[in-house]
Amino acid sequence: MKILITEPVHQSGIKYLENLGYTLKYSKSLDKKQIIEDLKGVDAAIIRIVNFDREIIENSNLKVIGVHGTGTDIVDLDAAKDNLVAVVNAPGANARSVAELNMALILDLARQLTKSANNYAKGNFEIKYQLNYMELKGKTLGILGYGNIGKALAEIAHFGFGMKILTYNHRRKEADTYVNLTTDRDYVIKNCDFLALCLASTPQTDNSIGSEELKSMKDSAFLINTSRGTLIKEDDLLKALEEKIIAGAAIDTTIQEPLDKNHPFFKLDNLILTPHIGGTTEEALEKTIMLTAKGVDDVLSGRETAYRVI
Repeated sequence: MKILITEPVHQSGIKYLENLGYTLKYSKSLDKKQIIEDLKGVDAAIIRIVNFDREIIENSNLKVIGVHGTGTDIVDLDAAKDNLVAVVNAPGANARSVAELNMALILDLARQLTKSANNYAKGNFEIKYQLNYMELKGKTLGILGYGNIGKALAEIAHFGFGMKILTYNHRRKEADTYVNLTTDRDYVIKNCDFLALCLASTPQTDNSIGSEELKSMKDSAFLINTSRGTLIKEDDLLKALEEKIIAGAAIDTTIQEPLDKNHPFFKLDNLILTPHIGGTTEEALEKTIMLTAKGVDDVLSGRETAYRVI
């Protein structure tokens, strides 16, 4: 059986699949026409960020699509169901990695690391007297979404830095005693010093952070998004940062990836942009591809799998 791998993955997964006897094929580009061409004679595909829409799925004979990660919004699940294509993912494999990036970005915003380094590189040593730096102890971290990533972030922020934790989840869950968990999203947004988005992309969460939410934040607060770019209305965020409605933001994901080099986001000095690196630690990449590969093999071998989405 043949498996198409659309984007680079950790070598451990490659070796695992080859040892099982699969023939591996690699995409020449992420252009839709090329993907459709590459899928000819292929039984399964493992994808990272490329979108598998209805056209791609219906022009294939796939038995299973393996999503290298947790979010399955890059697959048209209705089209997969209609064409009897299973979809598997790797739940929780990159949670620690993404949580640690959240914490790194929070530290960057609090200590103005990127801005300080960029100014110093231009010869401005006096930048240290021109910026406001803060400690994290006692500050309130608001977390929207209390799943694997949200829980890991709460633990790091509280025990590592002494932050107060205020979290939102649309269904009340059990939470550790140091976590103030609420089903009132607006309360979290209004009362935090840092707001981290740890939500999956769904019809309910997409475009859920816009001008109204940004204006309700403290003007000294910071927004962090390492989830999906679709959660934020980007034009509203741009305006909020330009007008200093919030103090700043750190964004690892955007609606379009990569952004055009002339995108107005790159002109802002109160925005940190990283190129979707949340789950790209060595450890997370290995765990993710191994879970994804295991799920793909389970489906192709006719076994039940814990990693199946549909």
